[in-house]
Amino acid sequence: MGRRRLPRNRWLAVLVATALGGTGVAVLLPSAEAALPAPQNCTASWYGARDEGAEGAATASGAPFHAAEMTAASRTLPFGTVVKVTDRRSTRSVAVRITDRGPFTDPGHRCLDLSAGAFAALGANLCSGLVDVRVEPVAAGTPLTARRADFRPISMADCAPGSGDPEPGLGTAPPPAPAPTTEAPRPDPAATHDARWWQQEWQRQVQEMVATQQRMIDEQRRLIEAQQRLVADRQGS
Repeated sequence: MGRRRLPRNRWLAVLVATALGGTGVAVLLPSAEAALPAPQNCTASWYGARDEGAEGAATASGAPFHAAEMTAASRTLPFGTVVKVTDRRSTRSVAVRITDRGPFTDPGHRCLDLSAGAFAALGANLCSGLVDVRVEPVAAGTPLTARRADFRPISMADCAPGSGDPEPGLGTAPPPAPAPTTEAPRPDPAATHDARWWQQEWQRQVQEMVATQQRMIDEQRRLIEAQQRLVADRQGS
């Protein structure tokens, strides 16, 4: 029989005979083609504002942080992992490398802390602070997204009302917003009414349906009575 090949993308069990008492020691080594982590949908934030003092500081991986570079912080992904980050609304994507640890604020929803440059390259407004994304780890050789030539470091004061910059962090202003329509937007009932209101509204609609059906039944009864009178008049004549 030939030697059985070990399955790919799994842990390999290697039996090593050591000099420690001559015993066999089972050592688990990861395969070179270990499966990539599963994609996930979450919220991404950003860091690297000019007044944070993070520029040039060492990240958790030891690499210096630069706000304009395509990097990100993750609480779980290994350092050096390249991930594709897609804005779930615009479907615009960037490829970034994990070099730091975070975010530690709102860990139940946020899974990634993008550099300011990566956040801007995604097409998101830095002043919004957050963006809903899909994070997909990709092969290590995947090239990173090129940094935006018009990116410039910002401070949080640039996002203050009246700062005069519609999109801080970028040298070019975004296209003007479309002109407002004449029809006023309708309020979202789900945002203005509670469960009790919805229950009462449902009961009201049911009552209206029952009343409408009753009116139809009464109308049919009147038609039948009129037809019966017409038949009786013809027979009497």
